[in-house]
Amino acid sequence: MTEYKLAVIILNYNSWKLTINFIKKQLLNISLPKNTRIIVVDNNSSNDSLEHLEKLKIKYNYVLLSSNENNGYASGNNIGLKWAFDNGFEYGLVANTDIIFENSEDINKMLSIFKMDSRVGVVSPRVFTSSGVEMNRNLFRPSVYDLTFGKIRYRKKGRTLPSELRGKNNDYCYNYRPQGCCMIVDLKKMNSINYMDEHTFLYMEEPILAEKLLRKRIKGACCLNVKIIHNHSTTVQSIAKQRQIYKWQNASEVYYYKKYRHFNYLEIKLCTAFTALYFYTLRKLKKFN
Repeated sequence: MTEYKLAVIILNYNSWKLTINFIKKQLLNISLPKNTRIIVVDNNSSNDSLEHLEKLKIKYNYVLLSSNENNGYASGNNIGLKWAFDNGFEYGLVANTDIIFENSEDINKMLSIFKMDSRVGVVSPRVFTSSGVEMNRNLFRPSVYDLTFGKIRYRKKGRTLPSELRGKNNDYCYNYRPQGCCMIVDLKKMNSINYMDEHTFLYMEEPILAEKLLRKRIKGACCLNVKIIHNHSTTVQSIAKQRQIYKWQNASEVYYYKKYRHFNYLEIKLCTAFTALYFYTLRKLKKFN
């Protein structure tokens, strides 16, 4: 049986109860490799989270790291990923505290894909909403049309699986964008691309990571045998108002379009206009599921 050295990275900001609940009810109730270490990164919480996490780290057996400032999601997770790589771990599971594993072997199934295909640098599961709707698997690199007028079509297209994207067996397929709520990364490959881009505070980390991997010809994969539930954005919305969330989203999108996709001015304006329409109108109507 293959042994994996796995580090589980949990990013905490003002939500120590959610973090402990996730460790207790999810991580401690599923099958993890023998050489697994849980790493909690407190992203400069403004409440008493760090104090509580310090008191509980022995009871729940995790490494506690902390940042002196909150520079966002990518920066916070990089603290844990870099620590894991420097301490000899092979893989890093980046996980939100609002996900639910359906099967005790989910992590082992995802890890097995790295041994099947050496080109893979990140593995994600299939992700479902709490109402049972599968979210976009993001199998294809989106065009300007996909990000604007073809947005609905693109989301539906992401749920189909053409033969050219299938892996060596029916256990996985290749995809463009990983699922940031739950993804396992090859730490050696992450180190080779200098980890996640820290220029964004929140949102668009996954497509940016996808682009960085593409430049090194590293593939992303979706594990077709693993399904998780994600109560999407529950943590974010509990600590930030809607207007601020949109500002983060917009700034991150513009950075991705300019830096990684090289869209021109009009293309960027068009894409961000559709995002605004989605965010303020269609999102409220609970469409695009």
